[in-house]
Amino acid sequence: MEDRMGTNDFQTKIAKVMLGGTKKFYYNLETEEFLKQEVAYGETFLIPIDKPNWELSKSSKMIGKYKCYKATTRYSIENDAVSFEKNVIAWYCPEIPYMFGPSGFFGLPGLILELTDDKRTYSATEILLNQSDYKIVKPNTGVIITQEEFDKLREKFKR
Repeated sequence: MEDRMGTNDFQTKIAKVMLGGTKKFYYNLETEEFLKQEVAYGETFLIPIDKPNWELSKSSKMIGKYKCYKATTRYSIENDAVSFEKNVIAWYCPEIPYMFGPSGFFGLPGLILELTDDKRTYSATEILLNQSDYKIVKPNTGVIITQEEFDKLREKFKR
């Protein structure tokens, strides 16, 4: 049997970095506190994030056995080199009343089962609804900075 653990482990780490898997998101819907914890440049950062401004549509489609509805939003990417807007399309399911989704997108009246962020698509392939006593803990480790400050830091390290 071929030992591919090292290769798979390395590939997994690279995939996480490329797809944003090194980030953790914290949402407190009661207090409307939304944070992203990101490890970069040898430090841990806590970055407050804004709730997306969704435009809801009546368009629907089935994802598995769930009827989902379309919502769209846009966000800006700005740095010293370029400035542009990205389009996001989400398909959410009101039948699953959780306001969460992939890659830091949230705030719809149902779980996001599919999300397209410009050219990258995230899709739920299996949905298991288990009730548990899992306690969500607010991240408290890291330097608190704004997204704009983090973007400037990223540009500094690119040079």
